[in-house]
Amino acid sequence: MPPATVVAPPIRQDGNIVLPAALSPEARAEQHLLANAAALNAANQTLLTRNQRLALENESLGLQLRVLREQQQAEALIYGALAALAGVLLGWILAGLRRSGDRSW
Repeated sequence: MPPATVVAPPIRQDGNIVLPAALSPEARAEQHLLANAAALNAANQTLLTRNQRLALENESLGLQLRVLREQQQAEALIYGALAALAGVLLGWILAGLRRSGDRSW
């Protein structure tokens, strides 16, 4: 059985990972992989949090869009009804004027 190697944790200096010089090349590679895994895990957690925040924002914006579309449809319906009413009133007034003009002949 090969002797068990003791792996010292990496040391951080000025934001950089510094591995102890006394480690074997295999232990240094393992330490480097462990440090990269920890950095990847931290980045993954950050991205998961951001993804969740963006999903909530997307849902909120979708709801706002739906409300605005419903308001726009209601306004279009009101404007259409007002235009139809104005047309009926204008037709009724013009028809009344035409009839009163026929009587004078």
